Amino acid sequence: AAPQAVIEAYPNFLRALLYFFNVQNLTQTRITWSANDEQTSGSVERPDILNLDVSRLPAGSNVDIQLQVQNLLQPLETASKSLNFITP
Repeated sequence: AAPQAVIEAYPNFLRALLYFFNVQNLTQTRITWSANDEQTSGSVERPDILNLDVSRLPAGSNVDIQLQVQNLLQPLETASKSLNFITP
């Protein structure tokens, strides 16, 4: 099966779930997050987690999240996912 990335949403963070990647752990991947075309990142310890703080955005703001994942050992093994939501 082809590699897949899924974005799991929680109240204060997003989590990248990786499926069908030929890796032993997350250190063998490059996980890149962006929000509204601005690159951001998860923590060094947990690159699969993106903390969300939309408190400064006006209600009804559109937020476009992009996730890119690449296997560092096999660079052609990639997956991407996007998520669009409106702030409360």
